[in-house]
Amino acid sequence: MGGCAAPESINPVDWWHNLEGGAIADARPPPPNADAPYPKLSTVPAKPAPPDPAALQKAANALLGDRGAAQYAASVQPIPSLPPPVPHPAATPAAAGDDSQPNAALQAANAPPPAAPPAAGAAAAPAAAPAA
Repeated sequence: MGGCAAPESINPVDWWHNLEGGAIADARPPPPNADAPYPKLSTVPAKPAPPDPAALQKAANALLGDRGAAQYAASVQPIPSLPPPVPHPAATPAAAGDDSQPNAALQAANAPPPAAPPAAGAAAAPAAAPAA
C-alpha cells in the first residue's frame, strides 16, 4: 500500500527543501571568506597598457603563413577518401527475407491480363444513329 500513497506536495521546490539540511548540512564547512570584509573597488588594479601594434601584426602574419603552409601541404598530399562501407551480410534484403524485389515469375503471375484486340467486324460496322 505504500506505493499508492501520494506525497504531501508535488512541487520540486518542496522536495529540494526537504532534502537540504539534516545530517549532510551539519558537516558542511562554511564558504571561504564568509567572514571577510566586503571588497573595496579602489583595490582593483589599473587597466593594462594596450599591446604593441607591431607585435600584433607580426603575430597575425605568422598565423597567415602557417595557414598558407597547411593549405599547400593539404593540396600536395590530400587526405585519402574512405572506401565505401561494406554492408553486413545479414543486412542485405535477400538475407533478411525482404521481398521488396520480387522475381520475374512472381511479377508475371501478378501482371494484369492483356487487353483483347477488337473484332474485325466491329471496326467496319457503322455506328447506329440515335433515334429522334
